[in-house]
Amino acid sequence: MGAFHAVKRLLLFRHSPAVEWGILYGQTNVAVQHEPNDAAQQILSQLSEQERLSAYAVFCSPWERSLQPARIVAEELRLPLRVCHELSELNFGEWEQRSYSEIERLFPKEYANWLQNWRTVSPPGGESVLQLQARVQSWLSELPETEAPAIVVTHASVIRTLQEFAGVMEPWSSSVPHLQMVEWASS
Repeated sequence: MGAFHAVKRLLLFRHSPAVEWGILYGQTNVAVQHEPNDAAQQILSQLSEQERLSAYAVFCSPWERSLQPARIVAEELRLPLRVCHELSELNFGEWEQRSYSEIERLFPKEYANWLQNWRTVSPPGGESVLQLQARVQSWLSELPETEAPAIVVTHASVIRTLQEFAGVMEPWSSSVPHLQMVEWASS
């Protein structure tokens, strides 16, 4: 019999797409394209029977586009729901609910600086990617090491951060599909 190898295994899902495109909506509740039940059913349909039976919890951010389908998934699987601010999208501060063109017009210097130094510079009143990564790392460090998976309904920047932690090359330059499972495990 093989030795138990403790890992952290996550089944990651990005929320349903927003109705309005081209707007920064990190930590803002926005209308999405799928009803919560439809989004939850898409998530559930991708889980194997083994994953459904062995998952120990459903985690999500407090934003409705993540929280509503996660709540339904947790109820369906009879799992505890853990709402965690650490799983929130990047905080865009004064840029929230603005289009990129509006941001460039209203904040030209700050926007140019952010584009050049996106990892370390934060939007006015917001947070940098490094700050986001620190809070995701804090959340991850609190998870138990187990072969059982956790289901996580979250946001693109959180998934990219976890992919970067796992050594995925260039996660920040690739898209994260909505409502599609991304499997993640600590090494």
